[in-house]
Amino acid sequence: RVLGLFLAQYLLAPGVEKILHELLSASGHELYTHVFLEPSERKGLVGRDETFASWRRRARESEVLLLGSFDGPPVDRTNRDLIPGDGLTPSFQIAGTGPIDERTRGVFGIALHYGHLRRTAVELLAERREGKATDEAAAGALPDEVALALCPLPRRVTVVGYDSALRSLADSLSRAVEGLEIVMVTSAERLGPGRRLRLGLDGEGRRALERGGALRVQLEDPATLPERAARQAADCDAVVFLSDGRERDADAHTLLRVLRFAAELGHEGPPLRCLVEVEGISDPEPIQAKVRALSTRLQPVFLSTARLTRYFLVHSAFVPGVTSVYDELLEPRGRALVRLPLTPREDDVRAMTFDQIVEAFLPHGCLPLALEVRTESGVEVLVNPPRTLRFERRVLGAVFAIGDRTELAETFAEEA
Repeated sequence: RVLGLFLAQYLLAPGVEKILHELLSASGHELYTHVFLEPSERKGLVGRDETFASWRRRARESEVLLLGSFDGPPVDRTNRDLIPGDGLTPSFQIAGTGPIDERTRGVFGIALHYGHLRRTAVELLAERREGKATDEAAAGALPDEVALALCPLPRRVTVVGYDSALRSLADSLSRAVEGLEIVMVTSAERLGPGRRLRLGLDGEGRRALERGGALRVQLEDPATLPERAARQAADCDAVVFLSDGRERDADAHTLLRVLRFAAELGHEGPPLRCLVEVEGISDPEPIQAKVRALSTRLQPVFLSTARLTRYFLVHSAFVPGVTSVYDELLEPRGRALVRLPLTPREDDVRAMTFDQIVEAFLPHGCLPLALEVRTESGVEVLVNPPRTLRFERRVLGAVFAIGDRTELAETFAEEA
């Protein structure tokens, strides 16, 4: 299920793969939790009259980005000195109006390491004062420059191959996209009775999805499957290549499919979002270059689901409550990770900090956590960038934030 949620997020918010890789791996800022277990911590929560917004602003002084708090019954260590996370209920605090008091069981946010978040939480408990709001004047106009039309939701998706996460992927996408149409292109030998049952297909190879969507199967001869898939995807918004675990040398098989698909697709037509599931590719650039030479419509993103699953399992094992945080974060409906593209301003040299951008977007119902920045070497996604960095408006391509996708679509449509 979680893997399907990950795949759906990559299609809904291009670039989010870089954020999730950093949040789950030890390569930079990560998502951590701190549960208030010590008697001194619980005592320090009694009688407080602070809001989460105040704590978030104070935490920014230590370069920590607090995302929310935990509710639920009191949590105590187990006999094995472990911290159970089952009873922790995460609440993303975007408006920040929620109180910090004796009912608060913990906090979660983005930090360099667990000690970074824990030290910040201890400092927040030790002192009672209001967090000072950053002057957002420099970034105040940025929400007015959001252009959601630059990153439309994918409404027609072609899936090449089969994976056990396909059903979760289809269900997740359909909750976010009204009238979604998914066409799965595969061969009869790869779609046996067991897989048909897991996908919930009817006798005609179809399945109804939420919000008027549909999944249907298109069976093709394996010898010409990539070419037939390219013709099917010619007027689609996205294509997903799934790695079949039964294949020997699965990556080689998948990459050959991608190259044949690209050759058939050609250069004519709008860009097509392309996600390729692989077991593990150390350097994707050579294959990306070959794909671009065959079709400029494709800029494939290679996703190692095995590596992602390992990251998630390790992270979940050592960070109490983080599984429930990701369940909320990856769910397409409700508050989730969203990409807010900005109107290009190539000559705009207004300089602004990440803190100023955060303060500018909070009143619009979303909490920024990363920026898409154009550099001389390409496009980078910076998660929780340092407070001292100042970004000229001309290099900002998008803001990644936590918010309700449906509500934000209405908000920024009205402001446009």
